[in-house]
Amino acid sequence: GNPNSTTLTLLRDLPKHKELAEISAVETMARRSDGSVFPVLFSLTTFPWHGELYFLATLIDISKRKKAEQSLQLINQELAQRVEERTQALRQAQEQLIESSKMAALGRMSSAITHELNQPLTGLRTLLTTNELLAERGETAMMKANNVLVQK
Repeated sequence: GNPNSTTLTLLRDLPKHKELAEISAVETMARRSDGSVFPVLFSLTTFPWHGELYFLATLIDISKRKKAEQSLQLINQELAQRVEERTQALRQAQEQLIESSKMAALGRMSSAITHELNQPLTGLRTLLTTNELLAERGETAMMKANNVLVQK
């Protein structure tokens, strides 16, 4: 329908509905003389003058404000999307960091275990090499003493 019809009907019937005489900053649509529709801020007030009650209606074109609101809404949606993407990227980076930290701890632990295992193995290799030399020389008493050390 005609965006002006509701406003015009209200204005035409205003003397019958004086309770509607105070309308402040209502957003509605209006039609220009070229037929294009545009958003307006509509206000209506009464005032007495020379013993009669008059009505003052104001229409303020808010097209620029509406365009700015739409632009702001689009920018906010874009910003929210960027924040969401960045938050997701940060979560992934945090998960990777936690995984890397776990792997580093596992690496340190495996190095410590390897070191703990190699210590006695190195000692055993030394004793075996020594026992081989002692066996070649026929020193069985010393070999038995070394075997006692290994059994402890």
